[in-house]
Amino acid sequence: MYYPKSQIKQNLYTNGEEYILSTTKENYIGYFYEISNGDKYSGDPSSNIENILLIQQNPNIQSNSPFNPNQIIPQKSIIGVNSYPDDPINSQYPSISSIPIYTLNNKDFKLGRSLPIPTHPQPSQQDYDLGVFMRYFTKKNNENIYLEISKETYNLLKVQDPKMAWDLYTPLSISWELVGEQDKVFLTNKNIVSLAEQRNKWYGFTQWFKDNFLKYHQNLASQENLYTSGKEFKTPNGREYIGPYHIHPQNGAMVGATHIKKKHDSLTPINSTILSPQSSSQPPPNISFSPSTGGGGY
Repeated sequence: MYYPKSQIKQNLYTNGEEYILSTTKENYIGYFYEISNGDKYSGDPSSNIENILLIQQNPNIQSNSPFNPNQIIPQKSIIGVNSYPDDPINSQYPSISSIPIYTLNNKDFKLGRSLPIPTHPQPSQQDYDLGVFMRYFTKKNNENIYLEISKETYNLLKVQDPKMAWDLYTPLSISWELVGEQDKVFLTNKNIVSLAEQRNKWYGFTQWFKDNFLKYHQNLASQENLYTSGKEFKTPNGREYIGPYHIHPQNGAMVGATHIKKKHDSLTPINSTILSPQSSSQPPPNISFSPSTGGGGY
């Protein structure tokens, strides 16, 4: 049916989540027009492309005005860990930059796909037992902008999942040292990051860390010849432990004054707060003891 121009509203635009195509029931994003009876059709009435009737799916969103990009919320989360200003370490990172792609609900409105968002990972006890854990990052392809991401987001980008804007970002994983002598851990992590920068041409990636290559480092030193008079630790069978003990860098408090190759029990703190070596009691005078050789790991 023909409608004169006076009965057609043209150059209307929807950002999505408002109309679906009557033919395929797919979410519609783009230009549309409205005729005098209120029906809305995709595209331009003057084009040779078939215009499809639109069905309104969300009456709360109104787009009956010419397209204005300033009405769309820009995505700002790009310099990953700086999104956590309360973290005294991460607050050292560069300020947040904006992605030059307008987004709505953290989605690229042109492509209808999710953008990677920053994460704040924490190593597990199993990671500390292994001494390393994996960290995941991504770089915006057309800029030297980096952020730390989750393993799940890394995997989606890696397999080019259609729900993610995988063609706009490149993912990277690196192994991060957690335990060991401080200077060695610092150099190891720095060298890993520097090598990743060189191999992938991620210029400025090393500087992005602000020399914080000891992040998550477990700074425990072996402490020996300690003594507890009770109410601090319990043995694997649940009994309160009284006697000499030592603190191993990886295994924590253990039975015996010194660490030996034979198996000996690990001790579990009675309170939820693990006591530091500095708060542990030294052996009282005139007490002699020998290391325990009980069962357990070492």
